[in-house]
Amino acid sequence: MKDLNFFNHYTESKKFKIENIYYLFILFLLISIFFYSFINQIKINNLSKKVSNLKTQVENEEIKTKVNKLKKEKDEINKVEKNIKQLKSLDEFIKKEDKINEELIKDINLRIPENVFLISIEFNLSSIEIKGISGDKLSIAQLERNLNEIKSFKNVFISNIYFEENHYSFSLSISLKDEDVKDDEKKDEIK
Repeated sequence: MKDLNFFNHYTESKKFKIENIYYLFILFLLISIFFYSFINQIKINNLSKKVSNLKTQVENEEIKTKVNKLKKEKDEINKVEKNIKQLKSLDEFIKKEDKINEELIKDINLRIPENVFLISIEFNLSSIEIKGISGDKLSIAQLERNLNEIKSFKNVFISNIYFEENHYSFSLSISLKDEDVKDDEKKDEIK
């Protein structure tokens, strides 16, 4: 005799359901992988198009010429800025080394007696040469004494005096002090 299993139908259907779920899961996984790869392929294509567009823009001759022009202009600007810096430092150096300035000229002018007239003043780095005329020798001597009072002058002397046509012509030679001496005098004046 054969056994009858009335529950066989129920046990087989569970097996069937578990297998179906397993197949459905695999199918879902495959569809997901396919969908994911499809989306990635679309992204890759879009990025490839963008890259090719950018590449054509970079290789465009008009843009290359503009970029080269901008590079040249930038180089020129850098050169100009460098030159400006050099000029500023040169200007500062000249100001430091400037022994003969407006104040010195005013100082000389204030010490000229009434009867003395200057014809020319020649300046160089270490000396000043003054040529002038006067009605008498005493005014010329007064000018020499007055100029000796200027602290930046090392030595003031009358190189020649001669009489011509109702006046005396003269030449004064002035040697300037070194910059170190000037700096020391400025420090003394501050104290």
